[in-house]
Amino acid sequence: MHKTAICWAVLMVMGATVPASAELIGYWKLNEGTGVKFLDETDYWHDGTISPWDEAVVRWTSDGYDSSALEFLSATSLTTLVEAPKDPFPAGLLDISEATCSFWMNMPVGYQAWGVIFDLLGTAADNSIEPDAAGGLGIGNAGGNGPWYWFVTTGVRLNDNQWHHVVVTYSRSANKCIAYVDGKQNASVAFNYSEPVTKVRIGGPRYYFNV
Repeated sequence: MHKTAICWAVLMVMGATVPASAELIGYWKLNEGTGVKFLDETDYWHDGTISPWDEAVVRWTSDGYDSSALEFLSATSLTTLVEAPKDPFPAGLLDISEATCSFWMNMPVGYQAWGVIFDLLGTAADNSIEPDAAGGLGIGNAGGNGPWYWFVTTGVRLNDNQWHHVVVTYSRSANKCIAYVDGKQNASVAFNYSEPVTKVRIGGPRYYFNV
């Protein structure tokens, strides 16, 4: 099973209209501990929902990195989605071409590969971060032909029941997408991609970006 708990997620995006600055536009602590809502701590109020609620798929746990977290028990359900919509993101601000996402994750030894951990859903593609079959992470885009991932992390096994900090940066201007694990640069790939992001998904299924 895929049993990943994410303590919090941060999304920073460098807007196309303000290329010299970066702004925190989404910060979900995921520490509510109950209910179907999770709050965005930024001034944009991109509060998310868990819908429909199904504890066989996802549930709150008190065993987070710092207090509560969400625990994902399955990545196969195409019904329960944990998402925060883009609205009211300012027009032109949120594009994967210049973005950074950051989160804590805890994955057990026995886990379900290729379920979404963090996903920037675009207008045409599913730009996701997922556990690969070797205990690492795959970072990529599920909207094109061929292998969905751009690259995978190397030399790390995250399925050890420990908390790990992950950062992924996307930069078209620097022509680089980079993954950092526990504060160290791990892997990267040339990156020349641009797509407006419609919503953020935390956990759950892939190949479901058009919902």
